[in-house]
Amino acid sequence: IAPGLGPGRQRALVSLFVEKDPHYAFCPGPDCPVVVRSESSSGVVECVECDTEFCLSCLNAPHVPATCEDVVQWEKLFGSTKFWMKKNTKLCPGCKSPIEKNMGCNHMTCTRCQFEFCWLCLREMGSHLEVHECNVFDPFQQEDGEEEGSGDKLRRRDVFFSDRFEAHEQAEVFARGQLREADETLQKLVDRMRIFDAEDANIVLEAREALVQCRQFLKHSYVTAYNLQREEQQQQQQQQTLQIFQSYQGVLESFAERLSYLSERNPTIIYNHGGNEAVYKHLRAMSFYTLSVKKYTQRIIRFTETCRRNRHRSSQ
Repeated sequence: IAPGLGPGRQRALVSLFVEKDPHYAFCPGPDCPVVVRSESSSGVVECVECDTEFCLSCLNAPHVPATCEDVVQWEKLFGSTKFWMKKNTKLCPGCKSPIEKNMGCNHMTCTRCQFEFCWLCLREMGSHLEVHECNVFDPFQQEDGEEEGSGDKLRRRDVFFSDRFEAHEQAEVFARGQLREADETLQKLVDRMRIFDAEDANIVLEAREALVQCRQFLKHSYVTAYNLQREEQQQQQQQQTLQIFQSYQGVLESFAERLSYLSERNPTIIYNHGGNEAVYKHLRAMSFYTLSVKKYTQRIIRFTETCRRNRHRSSQ
């Protein structure tokens, strides 16, 4: 920019340049003046100044695997009409006592009757090692008082997807809280437990970072699934795409729930009950599921990108 131009004119030229070039964007972080550049004109970028992560295309928070258009459509449908969204309290399916969800894992245990159930679908669950999937909406399953073909079915579908979006959003908030407290908590463990060193602390830290990213990803995977469900009703050829996507989504959810359970366990309690060997097995399990959620997230990203490319070719 020419040095003779005034500050206002310089800012105007910079703004014009950024608006015209899709590889550049102003960081949406609070009071951040940085212009971020990316080799790609889309995707997630991170500001080097304030560490804000955002989508380069729409400047919103990262929303992979959903597209910007998917998110806009989702916000139109659910952003201002949350009257049917379930809150943080539900009734235990066993004894009907109210239960509040205050952790990230969706595997719940009623403190009154010890009934174990899934927070999302309220079905009975066994141990944390058992695989449980409830990410597929069944349009033929009617609720009490619902008439076939009524608008209740569409409302139930909307609640199904928004409920799971909200559950992963709550779990993401909890995981971010764990991550913020990680440095102080882990340092105390390193100082207090001779068998727990800096390398072990890094395993826990990496697991919590992966869990935050995974919850954010799963949250937006329901935006993608919701739009695929709507497309399937219009085009039957989308049915196989939806089924494969939901299969991958279900596996990733099971990995996330297992990692969430492991990250919420206290290493001190594990050591007191099982000694060095128990802590070692716990850390190995965390490493395994951390790697699993990362790899499976990438698998879903590759699958959705391939589907979008194929859809684009077929529409030309």
